[in-house]
This record gives sequence, structure tokens and C-alpha cells, in this order.
Amino acid sequence: IITYIGKSGIAHSEQGTLDGNVYTSTAVAKTLLFQQNSASVNETNDAQISFDNPNTNYGASNVLTIDEQGPQAHAVIQFPNIIGNSEGQIPPNTQIDSAILRVNCFNGGNLGKTYLLLESWNESQTTWNNRTSSSAWGNAGADGTTSRDSNAVNWTCTYPTGYKNFDMTSFVQNWTNGAPNYGVVAINTNTDGFDFYTSEHTTQANRPTLIVNYTEFQ
Repeated sequence: IITYIGKSGIAHSEQGTLDGNVYTSTAVAKTLLFQQNSASVNETNDAQISFDNPNTNYGASNVLTIDEQGPQAHAVIQFPNIIGNSEGQIPPNTQIDSAILRVNCFNGGNLGKTYLLLESWNESQTTWNNRTSSSAWGNAGADGTTSRDSNAVNWTCTYPTGYKNFDMTSFVQNWTNGAPNYGVVAINTNTDGFDFYTSEHTTQANRPTLIVNYTEFQ
């Protein structure tokens, strides 16, 4: 027997039969960490793209600069294999409790704005002008709504420098909901930007780490 109140405010009661199996479930808190190493699930793509050198690829660099002057540069970052049904992946259609990108920021500066990317790119080919060797960004520097979403998340790397946590919750939620995972682009808001180490750094502890907390029902 199901009792409910409709939009009119009138109470209704319906009686019927449900034919099926009923299972109990337990909510289990899960945490997954993704950081560049030999495992496919931990693959990390990151690159600086520079207005000052618009046809130069920086995918092999061990630092990222997000700045509006000297150089004017944005950063693109992607963890391409984190969503899926294999061991160590985030299951599709999962409610994300929190997701942070932990980076080692060695130079502080002004606020950055970070957006969900809408176009694919290649780490070893992307530049300010091009997302791959044969395809231009819809907006140079991935700075426009053809290349990125319009909703921004603030990233802050202020002094003292060191390990900082950047919010990634809404981005990871979008990917688990089925949006294509092209990563994010970080754009600085002023002339004094900030810098942090990339997935190419020889010291593993300095590489960006994506930490995702979610609830799984078993």
C-alpha cells in the first residue's frame, strides 16, 4: 500500500503487488588515488600552453605555469582512464562525495579559474594554437566556450608554497555522469600567476595526485 500527497495537496492511497527480488545494500565509503606511474589507470596528461610561444609543445616539461604575463600561459590536465568498471576505476554513475587535485606548488600567485574541457587534445602535441598536430583549438589557448565549459572552479596557490588542494568534485561528477573526459584547463586571472610540478617530475611525490571519495552500495 502506497500513500502519497499529490500537487493538489490531496492524500491518495494505492494498493498493488510488486513482483520481483528485493536485495539489501550497504553503503561503503571508497577512496581512490590516481598518480602517474606504470599503471594505465594512473595515466596523467598535463601540459602548459603558451601565448608567447603559440606553436611550442611543453608536454614533456616537469613544471606548469598558469599566468597572464611572462609568459602568458594556461595549463591543461587530464586523468583519462579513471572512469570504468575495472579494478581501481570509479564506476560510472557514481555519486562523488569529493575530488581534489593535490599538487606541489613551488611558486604562488593570483587566483586561477579552471574549466571542464569540451575538446580532446594530445599531451605531446598540444600548443596554444593547436590541441593536436592536425587540429586547432576552437578557441586559442582553450580560452572560450567552444573549447571549455562556461562554469569555473577557483584554484588558489598562495604563499607559503607547498602542497595545495584544488577542487575537482564537479568535474569528476560530470565524467561519471557520462560527459567525455577531456580533462580541464586552468587559466590565470592576473599577471602574477602560479607554478606547480607535473606528472613528468622525476620525484613521484611531486606529481599531481587526484584523490576521489565516493560511496558505493554493495
